Amino acid sequence: MYIGIGLPATIPGISGSLIKEWAVRAENGPFSTLGIVDRIVYPNHEPMVSLAAAAAVTERISLMTTVLLAPLRNHVVLAKQAATLQSISNGRFDLGLGIGIRKDDFDAAGVEYSGRGRRLESQINVMRAIWSGDTSSLGHREVGPPVEKAPKVIMGAFVDKALLRVGRIADGYLAGPDGPGEVERKFSLVTSSWEASGKQGKPKLVGGVYYALGDVERGKEYMRHYYDFVLDETDWSVESMMVQDANSIKNLISDFESIGMDELILHPCVPELDEITRLAEIIT
Repeated sequence: MYIGIGLPATIPGISGSLIKEWAVRAENGPFSTLGIVDRIVYPNHEPMVSLAAAAAVTERISLMTTVLLAPLRNHVVLAKQAATLQSISNGRFDLGLGIGIRKDDFDAAGVEYSGRGRRLESQINVMRAIWSGDTSSLGHREVGPPVEKAPKVIMGAFVDKALLRVGRIADGYLAGPDGPGEVERKFSLVTSSWEASGKQGKPKLVGGVYYALGDVERGKEYMRHYYDFVLDETDWSVESMMVQDANSIKNLISDFESIGMDELILHPCVPELDEITRLAEIIT
C-alpha cells in the first residue's frame, strides 16, 4: 500500500512558501502523493493553485485533490484547470472530487446547494468529453490544453446512494476518516457498483486520515476549528479522526492494507516541517 501526505494548506496562518517547501521535502521522502482538501469559507489556500505550485517544484510525487468541491466550480473552467495541472505535472495529477456539505461555502460562491450530486455527475461527463477532445456535443470548439492521459477522477462520498454513484462513474473512491470496518463496507459498495456497471479492472481505493506527531494539542485545536460544523452533528470526534503516535499510525496502515486499500494519505494538523520527517521515519 502506498502512503501519501497532505499539504498543510488548510491550516490558518501558513505562508505560500511553506507549501512549496513542504512539497519539496515530501518529494524527497518516501511519500507517493501530495493531497490537499478544499474549503471556500475558511482562511485556506486554494487547492488547484497550491498543487500547481507543488508541481513546479517537484518531479516524482503524484498530486491529488482530496477532495475538491466540484459543484462550486464551473465545469468547463475546472476541466481546463485540471488539464493544465496534468500538463504542468507531466501526468502526475488525480482529480479527487466531492459534492461538499457546508452550505456556507455554496452561499459564498453564489451556487445552489440542492442538486449538487446530480450536478457533479454532469460535470464529470462534460470534463471527460473535454479531455478527450470531443466537444461536439457541448456546442463549442475544443477546450485545451490537450492531455495525453486524462486525470483519474477519484470521488469522495459518505452515504450509500453516493457510494453507488462513485462505483458507476468514477475511477476510484476516497474514504473519509472512518475506522477500518466502515471503510471496508464502503469499499465493498463501491466495488459492487463498479462491477454491476460492467467496468473492467477495479476502482482505486484511497483513504484519508489526519495526524499530529509533534504539538498534538495544537493539532487538536486545528481539528476542532476546521470541523466545528460537523463534530456536533455526527459521531466523529477529534480523537477518532486524528492519529497521534507512531504505533497508532502503524496499526492503521496495517488495518487498511488488510482490507485492500491502495493508498493512504495522512493530512497534517500541525504546519511544522518536522512533521514530514517524523512521519517518514514511521513508515519506512
